[in-house]
Amino acid sequence: YWLIALAAALLTAFYMTRMMIMTFHGPNRTGDEESKHLHRAPAVMWIPLAVLAVLSIFGGWINVPEEIHHSFFGLFGALPMSEWLHHWLEPLTHTADEIRVAQMGEMAHAAPFGGGEVLWALVSTALAAVVVVTAVVLVGRQKVVPAGQDAEPSGFGRILYNKWYVDELYDRIVVRPLVGASRFAWKVIDATIIDGFVNAVGYLARVMGWVVTLVQTGSVNTYALVLTLGVLAILGTVIW
Repeated sequence: YWLIALAAALLTAFYMTRMMIMTFHGPNRTGDEESKHLHRAPAVMWIPLAVLAVLSIFGGWINVPEEIHHSFFGLFGALPMSEWLHHWLEPLTHTADEIRVAQMGEMAHAAPFGGGEVLWALVSTALAAVVVVTAVVLVGRQKVVPAGQDAEPSGFGRILYNKWYVDELYDRIVVRPLVGASRFAWKVIDATIIDGFVNAVGYLARVMGWVVTLVQTGSVNTYALVLTLGVLAILGTVIW
């Protein structure tokens, strides 16, 4: 659990630093005409971002564990840190705690490695700082080359370049089978079986109508002739 969280923090530190450098530092990569239209963001855009930035820096203080509050980082209890958010949400999380205790026993009250919040805070912060510096050094020296002129990477870089081939895997496992099943349902089930049955009913009705029209001509003489022939046929059957 901690290793996954630490890896996510390191990756976040790297790609956020890279994004900042590629976007806001270095030479302008837009055209001359586009650069004339560049301007600072209006207040309706930067004020919400400023609020989020302040909360990202100080928002974690609203629910700091007691171990950190009474450590060097909390000036040994002098800084306004507390677990008030945890206590405020306790009526909602109490049932979840009971379920966790029932499943895991008393170990459910402890952190995954038995606490150590201060240690993990130090480790994650130090590694994130190292990653930020590394990203500045690597990305700062990187020359931006248009995609058409840049050589396609090889090896593991090729896998990363193609995003772990997730799109290709999704296409083969999900998209293509669904497209094939949809075409089968369209051409075989819908167009052949269902439409064929409906068309057959209509064709049969037309054939039956054509057969009926052979005798239903509207001519009284024809009706009288057919009636006479029918009576003679019945009499002949009865007599002989």
